[in-house]
Amino acid sequence: MHHSVIAESLTARGIHPQLVANFIRELFDVNAIISVPRAGETPPFPFTKGGRQGGTETPDTFNTVVDHLIEPVVQKWETC
Repeated sequence: MHHSVIAESLTARGIHPQLVANFIRELFDVNAIISVPRAGETPPFPFTKGGRQGGTETPDTFNTVVDHLIEPVVQKWETC
């Protein structure tokens, strides 16, 4: 998930935009990743999607975004 989608989802849930910005900054304090495959280290590349693997906040963040994305689908289904 792109960080902008996470921010949009949290803001839509009524969380103050400054808290959202702080949360994302803290959650994703890594701004570049270096891969070290067998062939050797890669140049750093930006970290703009996803979250920390195994982070305790990652499942809740994922659920919040998915809930935000499927809410319109559920509402349409309930009115059919």
